[in-house]
Amino acid sequence: MPKFKSKFEEVVYTDLVKRKVNVSYESTKLAYTVSKVYKPDLTFASANFIVELKGYHPNLHLSLADKVAFKKCYPDIDLRFCFEKDIKIRKKMTITQWADKHGFKWCIGRIPDEWFNEEPTK
Repeated sequence: MPKFKSKFEEVVYTDLVKRKVNVSYESTKLAYTVSKVYKPDLTFASANFIVELKGYHPNLHLSLADKVAFKKCYPDIDLRFCFEKDIKIRKKMTITQWADKHGFKWCIGRIPDEWFNEEPTK
């Protein structure tokens, strides 16, 4: 017997089995995409990158996951982060380690002048 998430699921499943209906519980996985709109914090007229400003807030993890999904959808857009400070987001990972892991450029507290002097990427 499968492990059900609710009593109702168990009741309906058991009823179908008793009625000899060929049924399975949570045996199929279906991937889907949620369409969201992202508004970057900073865009620049004379730079080929956008910047997301990140202070500490409780929903940081979800927000970061969204940024990874954004990067997958728009691999040619150079998304960078400016963090208020380097904070722990997981037991063994800081926010800057997360950025490095996912290939994002980042800075702490202030956007460096060097970013504006870079050659455009193709």
